[in-house]
Amino acid sequence: MKKHYNKIDLTKEQKLQIAAKLKKYLRENYYTDIGDLKAELFIDFISDTIAPFYYNKGLADSITLMKDRIEDLYSLMKEEK
Repeated sequence: MKKHYNKIDLTKEQKLQIAAKLKKYLRENYYTDIGDLKAELFIDFISDTIAPFYYNKGLADSITLMKDRIEDLYSLMKEEK
């Protein structure tokens, strides 16, 4: 059974941690301060539109790794006489 998830859900704690990092980054690199609401809305945008690309890349890399490991297992098979 294949499940498809369209949204990457974050806990409130994760969102707060990411928001703090985002606000710090913007303040230190762009000398811009944003509020908590703007930070959380930006995180929602990233989660909905950009994060799935990274998520899918991680899954694709995992699938490739698993295929390689399965091929390694096949190489251990003994010749049947």
